[in-house]
Amino acid sequence: MSRIDRINPFGYTGKRSGSNLAIYAAIFASLLMFFQFFYIGFFVRNNAVGKSMEIAKHKANEAAQSVEVYFRDALTVPKTYASNFIVYRQNNLPRTTIYSLMKGSLTLNDNFLAIWTMWEPNAYEGNDRDFMNDAIHDSQGNFAIAYYYQGTDIKQEINHPEDYMKDYYTIP
Repeated sequence: MSRIDRINPFGYTGKRSGSNLAIYAAIFASLLMFFQFFYIGFFVRNNAVGKSMEIAKHKANEAAQSVEVYFRDALTVPKTYASNFIVYRQNNLPRTTIYSLMKGSLTLNDNFLAIWTMWEPNAYEGNDRDFMNDAIHDSQGNFAIAYYYQGTDIKQEINHPEDYMKDYYTIP
């Protein structure tokens, strides 16, 4: 083995040969791919995780605001309807008109599952006896009715005089 071969294990003789250049290019390309692999694997991954956390926080805030609106509406809408019913009574609106308004409110708002009212006996216009045993009142003529969805159809439910003895009515 000559002195040059011992100093230069790649066989470099001072002249650039094509095979040496190819070896150096392959080593450089391997190092470049190795660097890209770690760059994509760590930096881009961490960046993607950060972005996904940011998007998740944004979506969670949107969901929280939607839920807050539903809860606020669940309190505000019934209070508004209760106030409206007082105005209806003061203006002597007939029950049939109020029933139409209730059913119309249910059809106009997709968020409603049902709409229901239940008045004390003779509390609306004092004429419960005029409505005894008709098609949309109970046997005592009470002003108490519910409209609800059953599938896509709106059904009505007539309350019964015994409903005035139930906890959902007597406790409030």
